[in-house]
Amino acid sequence: MSPRILTVGHVTHDRYGEAIVPGGSAYYGVRTHLELGAQARLVSVIGCDFACDDALAQIPRNLVRSGATTTFTNRYSAGRTRVQYIDAIAPSVAPALCPASYRGCDFLHLAPVIGEVEVTPWIEAAAPRMVGIGVQGWIKRPEGRDVVSQRWDVSSAELTKVDVACLGEEDLEDQGDLLTRLIKMVPIVALTRGREGCELFIRGRPIRLGIHPAVEVDPTGAGDVFAAALFGALADGVDPVVAARRAAAAASIAVEARGADALHRLGESHARAERVPVY
Repeated sequence: MSPRILTVGHVTHDRYGEAIVPGGSAYYGVRTHLELGAQARLVSVIGCDFACDDALAQIPRNLVRSGATTTFTNRYSAGRTRVQYIDAIAPSVAPALCPASYRGCDFLHLAPVIGEVEVTPWIEAAAPRMVGIGVQGWIKRPEGRDVVSQRWDVSSAELTKVDVACLGEEDLEDQGDLLTRLIKMVPIVALTRGREGCELFIRGRPIRLGIHPAVEVDPTGAGDVFAAALFGALADGVDPVVAARRAAAAASIAVEARGADALHRLGESHARAERVPVY
């Protein structure tokens, strides 16, 4: 049977000029899990102003509407450095929102965007077999409209509850020894480096992987898709290196359209994965 995966975090509004599309790590995550065949569910908090209900219609979910939807604008420099602006933040996603029927899942995917998810309380609420985290969502905070980095002082005790962690090299700025601690405490850590591929640490042993070439239109969500594809493959018992190759292939598809518009093509990632190099 396909793995049962619970994804937790805000579904956001992402602004593209005057257009608003659904976004957020949890949205990209649950869409990726579903497109790749998992039994996926979503727990999220969206605002009373949420404008993208059609995008959630086919997603098994438990949603609360409260306040305003977390809303981002992403801008990229020529070097692909992202600058984010935030216009609103929804309330936190509380563990009390986890339905009894969602407990005991095969994999808990914690996918915050602005610190709205707590690690240990959610693990206790969901009682999963495995846990994966997207680190980026805990190192961001608002400063006016700007989104800036903050140090994530996660405890070693919390990290020992995690089976796999994903982060990008840009997430390490001002984070001290976070990567060292992750590698020491978490059995599988994936560090993505954009066009330079990724480093996969399996119980501390590093393996470097490349990318699958893509015609990039929009890099938004590529890291989230990578994380979700990696987590889903691991939940299904796939070898970590094979899982990372599939994740890199999925990310290469995600960048080939605006926002989440290419996610319906993620089934192509299995064929692309064969062409992702391992060094």
